[in-house]
Parts: sequence; C-alpha cells; structure tokens
Amino acid sequence: MVGFGHLVHPFPSTLDAVAAGAIALIAGANPSVAARLTFGMLGLQFAIGTVNDLADAPRDRLSRPRSRSRPAWSGRARPRPSS
Repeated sequence: MVGFGHLVHPFPSTLDAVAAGAIALIAGANPSVAARLTFGMLGLQFAIGTVNDLADAPRDRLSRPRSRSRPAWSGRARPRPSS
C-alpha cells in the first residue's frame, strides 16, 4: 500500500484538487458543486500520476538506476492484469 501512496503523488494531487475547489468557490459556485469538482479533480490527478509513472517506468529504470523513489519500477507498485 505504501507504493500506491507514492504512485498517486498525494501532495500535488491534493493541492491541485483543493485549488480547483477554491477557485470554483471564488467564482461563485455552489459549495456542493465545488466539493464535487474537488473530489473529481483529486481522482483525475491520482489517475494522471499513476498512468504517468507506469508509462515512464521503463525509461526511469534506465535513466535513474540508483533512484528507488519511483514506485512503478522499484517493485513497490506493479501493474497487474484485471480479472
């Protein structure tokens, strides 16, 4: 589960989501709309971070051989086929 926590990039994803919700509120959106936008953006950012890390894993394996901070290639998070 630790690998998943790194894979989704929680800090920048949360920061983007909170910023989207705050901008919506400042623009005059209803709080329920701003909350849905915030959680939608959080899910979207989690997906972007995950897909980016999985797509970059082969390149990271070659260009960053000593860096174990990338969960997709270090073995902390591995893709698996859906069933």
